[in-house]
Amino acid sequence: MHVAYPASGTCSNRMNNAALSPQAYGTAVRMYGQAMKAVDSTIKLGAIIVAHSATEYSNWNSMVLPGACGTNGMDFASVHWYAPGNTTGVSLTSLPTVPETEIPAMFTRAHNAIAAVSACPNGATMPIAITEWGPNTNGGGITIPMSTATAAPAGSQNAGLFAVESYANFMEQNALAVHWLELHNNSYLAGIDATNDPFTTMNDTWRWGYKAAVLAHFLAGGGDKMVTAAQSGTFGSALKTHASVHANGDIAVMMTNTNRNNPANVTLNVTGGNMLGCVGKRYVYSPVNTDQDGPLTGDWIFSNSTGSSVPVLVPPYSSVVVVFPKR
Repeated sequence: MHVAYPASGTCSNRMNNAALSPQAYGTAVRMYGQAMKAVDSTIKLGAIIVAHSATEYSNWNSMVLPGACGTNGMDFASVHWYAPGNTTGVSLTSLPTVPETEIPAMFTRAHNAIAAVSACPNGATMPIAITEWGPNTNGGGITIPMSTATAAPAGSQNAGLFAVESYANFMEQNALAVHWLELHNNSYLAGIDATNDPFTTMNDTWRWGYKAAVLAHFLAGGGDKMVTAAQSGTFGSALKTHASVHANGDIAVMMTNTNRNNPANVTLNVTGGNMLGCVGKRYVYSPVNTDQDGPLTGDWIFSNSTGSSVPVLVPPYSSVVVVFPKR
């Protein structure tokens, strides 16, 4: 709207046009903020910054933030992330291993970029919202095939475990918000599409992105606190662990098994004077046919007599959350 598209169909008059520059965007963010907050001073305004990569659009933040920050300017940063991001050689099979390295690095880049600009009042503590994210199926080396008539696409459980681990890592980084790329598509709430998705026979069918969000909600929600989950034993890095203490005192632990063939037989121990209640819930997101997006189920689980530990089975290619009331 600031610069008309040429009749020739080329974009030569738009490339590097000052009216479409990062500086113009940053200035516009603050102008919109001033107008909006004059109507409602409680409005919170976000602006796009680049943190998904250390090299792509490397001059964006330094040009946007001086204009976007300041009085009535941005209150939080908005970041988009499509995995694998900076990680090379990632396939659908290895996708679940990406969040633990990519997400902390992305938040570090975001906070450093904001802290480097004196106009930003909150510096490195400004909230970060992930307003668009998911696996990069458009040139990122991630290919998810069609579903079959009886099951979700081959390998789609890997996308689900990636989503589960991403949600947990986002919460550990204190993300303000986390928004999946689209809510109505074949990766979240699928619609009937017999040509491209023969498995879906009713609208809003739960898929891996949605199931991961539900499972992550059992781990932690608003007002809950993420805590350290220390891991030991012989199973190795294929097992990912996360923990939280809920606002009501409940203790929740997420365990994701990225091993395709072997279950993880875990003994969950609690320390620091915390004791588990006698009866908890075990939520399981497990595959069908080895690696196809499977169901999300729940059942009771029981701690030992002292409330200090509980055995937990984490099947291959599965993620499990156990939630116990505090004794």
